[in-house]
Amino acid sequence: RHLSFHPSGRFCHVINELDCTITTFRFDAESGWLGEVATVSTLPEDVDVENGFSTAEIETHPSGRFVYGSNRGHDSISVFSVDPERGTLTQVQNVPTGGRTPRNFGIDPGGTFLLAANQNSDTIVVFRIDPADDISVALSFEWGDPYEGTSQPNGAVLSPDQSQLYIGDDRGNAVLSIPLDAEGVPSGEPTQLPIEPIAPD
Repeated sequence: RHLSFHPSGRFCHVINELDCTITTFRFDAESGWLGEVATVSTLPEDVDVENGFSTAEIETHPSGRFVYGSNRGHDSISVFSVDPERGTLTQVQNVPTGGRTPRNFGIDPGGTFLLAANQNSDTIVVFRIDPADDISVALSFEWGDPYEGTSQPNGAVLSPDQSQLYIGDDRGNAVLSIPLDAEGVPSGEPTQLPIEPIAPD
């Protein structure tokens, strides 16, 4: 479904939507060649793929030490440590997203926050990535009414200066902007941004 390159440029990780797995590839920059190394499940060891389960997003932490993947249906984020030599993954944590269908998530440039967009429960959950490299819920911010009812968030990203949270509004076909305070907490009401084509120069 999606892929994420390791900051070293040596590895690429691909999340496989239908069987809830992630495949590690070696990357040769000169030729552009990808060589398959290994595949791991994104689900906990005691959970099998069920009808309605699928994966969605994958991101690599800026440090390169961890990879994160979202599980729809199981409604969780899985955290993997990265072997620095081979790029292979070992699952170290699986955390509920506090909502339904985490279609997308993003990590801020500093690697401090992970923001998960739960599409079918109209919630954005912000996780803090702590110094021990686990993630824990920092806060949950719910929106929808009165902003066009069930808006189905399908993406969440922070501005480079971390002062604004931008949310893709799937049903409203719009982008919402939410101001954040210094701790990453929403400090105002969402503003719907107009989506208009830009005329060529």
